[in-house]
Amino acid sequence: MAALESLSEYFLHQHRNLENYLLQCKAHAEPEVIHQLRLCIKKLRAYNKLATYPGPSQPEEYKKVAQELKKLFSLAGQIRDVQVQIQLLAEYEEQNNTPYPEFGKWLQSIEKKQISHFNSSSGNFFPFPDGKSSKQQNAEESSVESNETILLHSEIVLNELFAMAQKLATGYIIDADLHRIRRVTKQLRYILNVVHYSFPDYAYRRITIADLREIESVVGVWHDKLVGREFLESFMKKFHKMDKPARIRYQALVDVFTKEQNSSYEKACQVVKEKLLL
Repeated sequence: MAALESLSEYFLHQHRNLENYLLQCKAHAEPEVIHQLRLCIKKLRAYNKLATYPGPSQPEEYKKVAQELKKLFSLAGQIRDVQVQIQLLAEYEEQNNTPYPEFGKWLQSIEKKQISHFNSSSGNFFPFPDGKSSKQQNAEESSVESNETILLHSEIVLNELFAMAQKLATGYIIDADLHRIRRVTKQLRYILNVVHYSFPDYAYRRITIADLREIESVVGVWHDKLVGREFLESFMKKFHKMDKPARIRYQALVDVFTKEQNSSYEKACQVVKEKLLL
């Protein structure tokens, strides 16, 4: 199968998955379904980044798709963040045999609001009505790009992203940079996922999939701890009139979250520098 034909098949496969998971989310936004929806979006966004390269001028249809995917990803991400915190809180309560029912109920109310917002805002989102862009159709009807050209374009995109990640990892890494490193390295991994679909033996020389996964894992732990502390602080501001024993109990939880966030930040920075700079 020619590389361009294979990439087109990849696009259609992810597009069908997106349609399926979007319908499932609208019926019942379970954590795993939300996760799979976001996974499809990441893969489609990676595909679009390759499909619109090179050149600053992008077809209008791709610009529209990119905007819609970004919106959908953000809406689903808001649900994902609170669902992760609900799960982490339940695990913490079980491990420490200490309930935090007020915080748990508040998180569940946030989840319901986010799901309602998702259902009302996502609309009938489908990137292309027939699952195929005009750019793909034209490409299939005209001369097929060589495998070498596709690999060259992919390598350029990967190198640009890797250089961006290295720059962010140089020196002291602030929170905003760590967030960006997380996004960039994820994009690297998903672009490699697209490339490997057509070129299974392709090996990117500057970083491995395993290293990208490790970065994603440790920075993801830090991100979850950061979001958890932010949720907890918002909860305490909203319920500032809680009785003194409850406030002391929740302040102790803030302290635990802060300590865990700081620890995960140090580990994340260490791994990021090891994998990107050494």
